[in-house]
Amino acid sequence: MQKSNLIKDNHLVKVKAIGNDLELYNINTCNHRPTIKKLQGKKHINLRTGEIVEETHSLTRGENVRNLYESNLRLYDLIKANTIELWKILFVTLTYKEKILDIKKVKEDFKVFIKYLRNNFTQFGSIEYINTIEYFSDKSGFHIHAILFFNESKQKVFMPHEILANAWKRGFADIGQPINEREIRMYLTP
Repeated sequence: MQKSNLIKDNHLVKVKAIGNDLELYNINTCNHRPTIKKLQGKKHINLRTGEIVEETHSLTRGENVRNLYESNLRLYDLIKANTIELWKILFVTLTYKEKILDIKKVKEDFKVFIKYLRNNFTQFGSIEYINTIEYFSDKSGFHIHAILFFNESKQKVFMPHEILANAWKRGFADIGQPINEREIRMYLTP
């Protein structure tokens, strides 16, 4: 028997406004009973199976699948909320000449990149951005994907490659414009 998620008159509903869209969640169909109970020390019991498990803590955010999923949902919502007019958006991919494994360096390099653009590329107004850092262990180490928003622009945004190259002198920089909203969301989220 398939469980229905239809919203009935007496159901509680969570509403999330994202950009021009509203998402409704039927709270009545959520699991309201706990599935895990904490025991003494660093143990808990799975109430469905009776299994007793030793608690483990992730060393990094990336080790916890649930945290990654929730981070991606928040990122997806943030992108959707800021994606209204495609012609005011640019995609940027920034890679390094050599393999870079220092995440702090990558973050600092991106700050320098954005500061340069904000000071030297002002014809379309202020620049807002959302970025992610991606890691390829077998290739170049870290590289950056960013979406640049020019919300004040009155015309289609275009950035000459020379400006991009001057802003990112650490390797290769690629720039493009999105074709549709789905492409924007998929650019930064898996």
